[in-house]
Amino acid sequence: LAGIFAAMLRLPVLGELSKVLRPPTEGSGLRVIVLEVGRSEEFGAGRIQVNPWLPPEHVPLPWPLDDEVAEDLSSRGLSLSLWNVLQTNLSDGAYLAALKYLHALVSQSKAASDQLLQVVELPIVLRRRQGAGADSVLAGIEQFVKQRLAEVQCAGSRQRDWTRNAGSYEVWLHRGSDPAIKVRVTGGGRLASLAGSRELSLGDGPVLELGSGIGIVGIALAKMGHKVVLSDREPVLLEQMQANIEHNGVRDQCRVLRLEWAKAGTPQMRRALASQRFTAVVGAD
Repeated sequence: LAGIFAAMLRLPVLGELSKVLRPPTEGSGLRVIVLEVGRSEEFGAGRIQVNPWLPPEHVPLPWPLDDEVAEDLSSRGLSLSLWNVLQTNLSDGAYLAALKYLHALVSQSKAASDQLLQVVELPIVLRRRQGAGADSVLAGIEQFVKQRLAEVQCAGSRQRDWTRNAGSYEVWLHRGSDPAIKVRVTGGGRLASLAGSRELSLGDGPVLELGSGIGIVGIALAKMGHKVVLSDREPVLLEQMQANIEHNGVRDQCRVLRLEWAKAGTPQMRRALASQRFTAVVGAD
């Protein structure tokens, strides 16, 4: 598919398209939080960015796309921006390029389809009259969005109401020039607080997290290289936590434990916890 579109998208029309793109509007449903972490005297307090837009290296839009770049661009809301710009008076070349780029995003990134599901109605209809080429691309976009809708509805049927699977959140933990650690979670109605610094003194042994919720802190620590036991008492949270661990590719670094604090002092639980030889216990709220 990329080969079919490549000739078109290598043309200067991508530069034209890049110039008219704008960040998604407020209320678009995009949920990305970027935290710059480290010592407060070094970075100051409250360094938080919400819904980051495209960095200079992504302007003009990169092509061809690999899965990693597609995920990064989707995290930044590019699919929403492309959808918005398709409602404007683009040249024929930029219009078709926007459609094809959007098709490439939804074919490689579920986050792109998740975003479109928030703003489009099925079947997808654009006000502008389509040519044969544009019709086939739009049909392909609709197919990917419908497929993702079926997946989301299936997953949603397994969620308890109080967790509210409200789409995906991404939290990026960033320090200076280091690459950001990205954690994607679902079950956003229980969005937790975040782990902080690469300089945390957590020792070389496993880390126990108390009240892990949907797992943001523990997953972030796992991506920093720690072995983590994530604990909570609610079975539905443990299920969602495990799903988020799988989604973030840290299954080998994480283990989920049902732990009720009021019962942590029982002989059986004391033995179980002592056998893990934790070098640090963390909690966040």
